[in-house]
Amino acid sequence: MGNRDSSNNSTCFKLLCSCVSLFVLVGAIVGFVALGKSFVEVPPGDVGIVVTRGNLRTVGPGMHQVRPFASDLDLMSTKTQLLEQGHSIPTKEGLNVQLDTAV
Repeated sequence: MGNRDSSNNSTCFKLLCSCVSLFVLVGAIVGFVALGKSFVEVPPGDVGIVVTRGNLRTVGPGMHQVRPFASDLDLMSTKTQLLEQGHSIPTKEGLNVQLDTAV
């Protein structure tokens, strides 16, 4: 009977070690993902808007630290943008005048 108890204890110990190893591995993966998501980069020519639970703050170009899984980063371009539109406008006399605008 002594051998049977020893074998049973050995099996339980191996199972416990396997479970602990699995939890450590999962914890390490979650930790690395959180560490990777805690830093964001805003490219030159853009501005970042960090949204954390409804609060807004702006960040300039470069690396910035944010709260992982709680913050979102939206990028907005600060470069000059050309907007061109063509319009056909009727005059008093009933003629159409073509008007091109650029902003």
